[in-house]
Amino acid sequence: MSKSKTVPNADACVRCGYCCNKTICSYGEDDGNGRCRFLEVAAEHLLIFSCGKRDEIMEIEKNSNVPMFDYYCSSSFMNDVRNKVIEKINK
Repeated sequence: MSKSKTVPNADACVRCGYCCNKTICSYGEDDGNGRCRFLEVAAEHLLIFSCGKRDEIMEIEKNSNVPMFDYYCSSSFMNDVRNKVIEKINK
């Protein structure tokens, strides 16, 4: 698994969807159940998700020192959802 390019010694994002299911970012919208409506299943058998607004957000944040996607997991500690994705990837 790759390490963060922007945050030294940080755990890499595995796209488990944990963050989007916990809170909605400033680009997201509530689906009526407290989750982001833009969260999409990318690989159901691996429990991997993607953001439906990813390309738009990447363009907005292209010059950011701490971009929202693909670099580090901000919720890796005690994240059982993330751990399940890593187990499935490693099989």
